Order: sequence, then structure tokens, then C-alpha cells
Amino acid sequence: MKASYVKKIYDLADYCQAKPCSPLIAQQRIAALALMNLQWWPNHSNPNLTEHPYLIAERLVSQAEATIKALDLVDWAEGDDHSFRAERKANMESMHEALFQDLWTQYDIDKFRSDRVPRYQRRIDLNDLRSLIEGENCVDFGCGHGNFAHAMLSRGASTVLGLDFGEASLRHAEAMRDALGISPEKIKFKKSTVYDSGELDESFGFASQNGVFHHLDDEDRAYREVYRVLKPGGWFWIYTVGANAIIHTLFDGSRLALQNIPNSYITDHLKQMNLSTGMFYQLGDSMIAVYRFETWEGLTARLGKIGFGNFRRCVGGFPGDFGHDVIAADKYGHEKFGEGDLRLVCQKL
Repeated sequence: MKASYVKKIYDLADYCQAKPCSPLIAQQRIAALALMNLQWWPNHSNPNLTEHPYLIAERLVSQAEATIKALDLVDWAEGDDHSFRAERKANMESMHEALFQDLWTQYDIDKFRSDRVPRYQRRIDLNDLRSLIEGENCVDFGCGHGNFAHAMLSRGASTVLGLDFGEASLRHAEAMRDALGISPEKIKFKKSTVYDSGELDESFGFASQNGVFHHLDDEDRAYREVYRVLKPGGWFWIYTVGANAIIHTLFDGSRLALQNIPNSYITDHLKQMNLSTGMFYQLGDSMIAVYRFETWEGLTARLGKIGFGNFRRCVGGFPGDFGHDVIAADKYGHEKFGEGDLRLVCQKL
């Protein structure tokens, strides 16, 4: 059953890549794939499905396929002069730079204060991380608009440095900080890559990368940079995407199906759907960005070679999160979630 839905979504992606794509066709594809992913979401969050999730996923892909292929019935003009030819970026970093700056800056101060920062405060509390953060100089690799940085400061960090390569994201982060009345001496934002922070060796007691390194060309290089700037015994929070989850397979197939359409056109069309800020971010991220999916064994083995150890699994704590705790409590946990969300803390040995 699994092979059927997986084959179907990637066959649909191949079909879309092979066909000309005018603006009208692009809109149809974006809408059909967005609907497919939105319709999967209640099944993703339901621990008591009565139908096998592979069958549900296959049906949703078939519905999207029928909608997308319906335009084949139209008698189009010869040639594809009006088709998109999306610019392909040289590497994953350059491909994601504009995308994430657009997505992060959608959050206003009210959403930032009421949703983004409390989300990470809750994860720190649920996973008993406060004692690892209190009194430490902390660094957030790929800070986006600064939500995790504020959460660490509120849980006792002495100072926090947020690193990001996006100028717009950093200016937005500074605006959020200033609106909350936080001193720049307590939270500083700096433009740099996660490969070369420019910080001194062993200068931080706690570090975080929250859903960043799985978008990189060279993850191990970034992990080695974290190791370099952490003090011996310092702790490191990691969130990365696990392999074999239905939701990520559907998103990845959607990304490939939309690959010939410019990213800005996709996000502009999603904005017209009047989605909540959170759902707009979810679809804009997952239907465009490239993810590298990981296993617990593979990730901890790579980190162990760099010098990290004392690995401890963590939980997400929100509906839609699917860590090891949620997998165990779901009737179809392993089928739906595969490796699950990989949230953990580890220590520089």
C-alpha cells in the first residue's frame, strides 16, 4: 500500500515537470496541491483513524491528479511561449534565502508575542531545558525572526546571539525585539552563514538549530561550526525532519510538481487563499523548500563523529507535532510518521 501512494505522488511530479506550465495551469496546480496537503492535515493529527493512512493518502493524491490533468482537455495554442521557466539556484542555501525571508516577515508583533515565542517557551519547559540555558550565553543558528532567541532569554539566558543570512529576516527580528522592549545588549542579531559564524571558539554554553540544517548542502560542516563555538560540556538543541512521514512525502512531491514555477508566484498565490499566517508559512515552506530527511540512528552517528554525545529525545508539545511520544500513542503511528520529528538535545563532549 505504501508504495502505491508514494509512486503516485512522484509520478504526478514527473508529469507536471514534463508539461508546459502557463500562469493558469500554475494556479491550478498550486491550488490542487495545497488542497491535497490541507486535506491530509486532519488525518495527520487524528490518532484513531479507521481507514489505513496509506489509502487516504493515495485517494488525496488521485484527487489532486484528476484536477491537475483536467486542463489537458483544453485545446491549447501551439507552443509554450507563455510557460514559466523558473530560475534554478546553484545550491540549497541560495535557493532558500529569498523564500524564508518572505515567510518569516509575515508575522506581525501580535502573532510573534502570542504564538511564536510562547511556542518555544513551552518546548523549553516541556523538555526541562531551563537548567541548561540559565546563565549561559546562547546562540541560535538560523534564527529567522528570532522566536527561539526570545524564548531562551525568557528562560534565563544571560545573552542570546541570533545568526541568519537573510537581511530582511534580521531587520524584522530587530523590529520584533524593539517592539517587545528587549535591550540589544541581551539579544543581538548578526548576519552570517551557519558555516562561519565569526564567533570565538568555545564562547557559548547553549546553542540551537531549529529546522535549519536540513535545508543545507553541507549539514556536517554546520554542525562542526556549532561544535567549535560551544564550550566543553555545552548543550545543543536540534530539530530536523525525520524520514518516511506521509506528510513530508506529500509535501516533497508537491515541491517537485511545482519546481518549474517561480517561488514568488507560488507564495503570492498562497497569500490569495486567505490562510492563517501559520498555515501560509507551513504550505509556503513545505511546498517549496528542499528538505533532507534523516533517521535517528543516522543523525546521532554523524553527530557522534563530530564530538557530540549524551543524546536525549525531546517532544514538540503541540497538535501536529509527531515525535516519538506521539508515534507510540497513534494507532498508525509508524505508518503515518516514519521516523517522526527528530527533536533532541546533545552535549559537546
